[in-house]
Amino acid sequence: MPRKSVPRAGATGLFNTHAMLAQVLGNVFQELRLAASLTDGETWYPIYSLPLPGIDAFELANGVEKQRTLHNERGIARARRERLGVVVEHAGFCDLFAPVVEHDRRVRGVIVAGPFATARPTSNDLITRWRWLTGSQARVSDPECAHYLASMLATATFEGSTLGVFRRFVKGNCELLAQQGAVTQRARDLAVLRARLVETRFAERGWVAAAEMVDERTSRAWVGSANVGELRFLGLDRAPEHVIVGLLSGREAEPDSVDDLLRRDAFQRASVELARKLARMVCARVGEHRVALLVDDPGHGTRLRAKLLDIAARATALARRFGFKLHAGISAPDDAALLPVRYQSALSAAENALSDGSAVVLAKRGTGRASSQLGEARRQLVSALGEIPGVLSQRFDRYLEVVAVHAGYRLEPTRAHVEAAFDQLTDALRAAGAIDERSLIDLGRTLERAADTGTVRDLLTTYRRAIADVEHAILHPRDARQERSLRRAKAFIRDHLGEPLELARVARIAGFAPGYFSRLFAQSERSTFRDYVQRQRVDRARALLESTTLRVERVGQLAGFGTRTRFHAAFRAAFGTTPGAYRGKNGKPRATH
Repeated sequence: MPRKSVPRAGATGLFNTHAMLAQVLGNVFQELRLAASLTDGETWYPIYSLPLPGIDAFELANGVEKQRTLHNERGIARARRERLGVVVEHAGFCDLFAPVVEHDRRVRGVIVAGPFATARPTSNDLITRWRWLTGSQARVSDPECAHYLASMLATATFEGSTLGVFRRFVKGNCELLAQQGAVTQRARDLAVLRARLVETRFAERGWVAAAEMVDERTSRAWVGSANVGELRFLGLDRAPEHVIVGLLSGREAEPDSVDDLLRRDAFQRASVELARKLARMVCARVGEHRVALLVDDPGHGTRLRAKLLDIAARATALARRFGFKLHAGISAPDDAALLPVRYQSALSAAENALSDGSAVVLAKRGTGRASSQLGEARRQLVSALGEIPGVLSQRFDRYLEVVAVHAGYRLEPTRAHVEAAFDQLTDALRAAGAIDERSLIDLGRTLERAADTGTVRDLLTTYRRAIADVEHAILHPRDARQERSLRRAKAFIRDHLGEPLELARVARIAGFAPGYFSRLFAQSERSTFRDYVQRQRVDRARALLESTTLRVERVGQLAGFGTRTRFHAAFRAAFGTTPGAYRGKNGKPRATH
């Protein structure tokens, strides 16, 4: 992502002259959820900045942001030199560097847009990028890793010919800024390109709109004329009236699989395309385990019932393509209730279908609103412990949704309700002997991260992953204990890199015999214990070289290298240069202490 700074007049002259164009361009990048800036190479003028932390925030947190800075500098220099828009890849993502070229061939600035992807990521992409970023194995049960993977999946993607459309769109705006060509005709051309680009975010826009339609606080806004334009964009003439909720189950043997996460995301995106194909429908994405298909159909009676059942059957067949079972609930066709109430009744029917192992359950009229939705959702959490595998995560997702609405998406009330439910759940687990005490202690330590979270989204993500850990521990107690022990070992390694780290010592921390720990560690991290520790130490040394002016010898000591020779040999093997030369290339002053 481009850097942000307080703009100076020299860097913003173009947009000061073309304020309306700057606003329009900012609106487009907002629609694409793609960061963009204008820069002269020193000062950066933000065209649009993402409201939530993006890929660059993770790079900053893991000490590799310097590499993105160098990537930006190289991309800007190349765009200025070639006077053409160039797409440059870094860390698995791309940025577009497009120069604003005057009639005299002088480059007045460069628009930098990104990061974006040119294809949907594979599981190997996700795993490789996380390992590059942190040096550890990607695990969906790790809240930080889960947040990063979600950010990657949400990154703008320009596949096939769409990348060319994006390049032409930015190039056209650069020419407008440089006052080249006929303005009216170019504006028409850009409007066509913009419409094609906005289509790349159809799924995300549909998810947001559908979520608002089934939320009792915002649903009425979709009944009037305020959102007519957005309804038309989604292929609807009016707000839908009927709801089909589908809950995913299956693949319980891979509860921490990155591939499983990708399959769920792919299914939810395919559900959007199914809704478009069948027309007069919109798809809502709810958590990771469900979709809701909102249907606009003026029919009634047997014909309407048959249509809704047919849609549910098509969604079920679609889920099978991705290796899942779908359990569908359908709101009563003759129910006169508002859409949020119908959604709740369809959700309850889907939960019944999941509990019974049924493909579809049709809700009864008037079953949408419980006397205490929050209390009922919490009660169902505890009862889920004795039901079939997969129900607990589904119920907890439902509980989180109810809590967020009940608390008005405010952080502290949400935290209070979630902590109370989780304590009640763990008490029930302890009383039933369903999970060992050590596992509960480790789980509590994991949740300590949630105490300092700044957003409701991060809080719910942390607890959602904790519940996934609980369910995994119930279904696969041996595997769950091993994974928690390995996480404990890796945390110990990170905290004690400056000390001798013998395999036997770390194995004791993990609670394993050295030989067994060595095999288990290699299988989990796809690396020997020795290589893993070396990689962590080299990464620590690199971060210290970039962020401090400590002497090179002191950096080696703090990173845990016993001798200067070992430090230089390991660093050269990893980066192809000596520590001192690396610091010189990366702009740090000579060490003075």
